[in-house]
Amino acid sequence: MNKLIKVAIVGTGHIAEKFHLPAWQKNKKIKIVAICDINQKKLDLVANKFKVKSKYTELKIMVKNEDIDILNICTPPYLHYEQIKLAIKNNINVLVEKPFIVSKKKFLLIKKNSIKKKLTCTCALHQRFRPISRKIKKLIDRKLIGDIYYINILKRQFRGIPRHSKFFSEKKFSGGGPLIDLGSHYLDLVFWFLKFPKIDSYSNFNFNNITRMNTNKKYLPFKKFNAEELSVGQIFCKNNTLVNYELGYALNQKENITSIEIFGTKGSIRWPSGELTLTKNNKNYISKIKIKEKKASFLQVNDFIENYKKRNKTCVNLNEVGYIVELIDNLYAK
Repeated sequence: MNKLIKVAIVGTGHIAEKFHLPAWQKNKKIKIVAICDINQKKLDLVANKFKVKSKYTELKIMVKNEDIDILNICTPPYLHYEQIKLAIKNNINVLVEKPFIVSKKKFLLIKKNSIKKKLTCTCALHQRFRPISRKIKKLIDRKLIGDIYYINILKRQFRGIPRHSKFFSEKKFSGGGPLIDLGSHYLDLVFWFLKFPKIDSYSNFNFNNITRMNTNKKYLPFKKFNAEELSVGQIFCKNNTLVNYELGYALNQKENITSIEIFGTKGSIRWPSGELTLTKNNKNYISKIKIKEKKASFLQVNDFIENYKKRNKTCVNLNEVGYIVELIDNLYAK
C-alpha cells in the first residue's frame, strides 16, 4: 500500500470550507493531518465537519508538531508571505489560494528559497482547471481560430464586494480590490491561453465612485472599504495581442456579467459559455464546445498531488504565477 501524502490547511474560512477541504478529502492519495485557524469557534466547526482530529490556532506550532508534506494556505493575502516562508523553511511544499502574494519583491524571495530547497510552491488558480478552460486552451494551441489579436475580459457585478471575509474591505489586508482579487483569476487564465507573451505596454484606471457615495455606505457589507471597486485597462503584448479588461465589484447595471471574448483571424471563442464561431468565406458557423463537467477544485488538487514532486511540473508553475504577480503589481503602479 502506498504511503498517504500528508496535507495540512491553514485558514478555515469560506474558500477552504467550500472548495479546498472537499477537494483534498476526495483525493484517495492524501490524508488531512491537521488544520489551523486563529478563530477557535470556526476551527472547531470545520474540524468537526471534515473529521480532522488535529487542530491548531498557531501555524508555527502546527508546523512544529505535525509531519506535513503539503501546506494549503487559505488565509487573507497579507498573511501569505510569512506563511509561505515558514513552510519553505520547514521543507514543506505549498499550495496557496489566490492572490498568491501582493508584491513582486516578496515573490522573488519566495521563488529563490523554494528553488534552493527543491520544493513545489504555487498558486491555486482553479479557473484553469475548469473543463471548458482546458478545452479552449487546446483549441487555441491548435490555432483553430487562427492568430489571436484581441481579448476582452468582462467581470461586472452590481454589488459584488465579497462578504465572506472582512479582509476584502481594506487594501492592507487584501492587496487591493477587483484588480488583484478577480484579476488573479482572469488575467492568469487569459495569459495562460496566450502562453505568457512579453508585454509591450499597459494602462490601468481604478474607480471608487459607488462605494465613496455617502448614500451607498449603509448598503456596503463593511464599515470601511478603501480598495478600488472597478479596474479598467488594456495590456498590449509584443506578439501584437491586445487584452482589454473590466473588473468590477460595484456597477449600476441590470445583471452580473462574466465573459471572456477571444478573437482570432479565423474565428472567436467565448468563455465560459463555450460558444465557438468559425468564419469561412465571409460566413459565420456557430457551435457549442462540448465538455464533461467536473469540479475544477478537485481537478486542481489531483494535478498538484500527481506532479508536486516534479517541481514546476504542475499545471500552474511558479514562473507563471510570478508573471501575473508582476503584471498586477505594475498595473497598480500605473
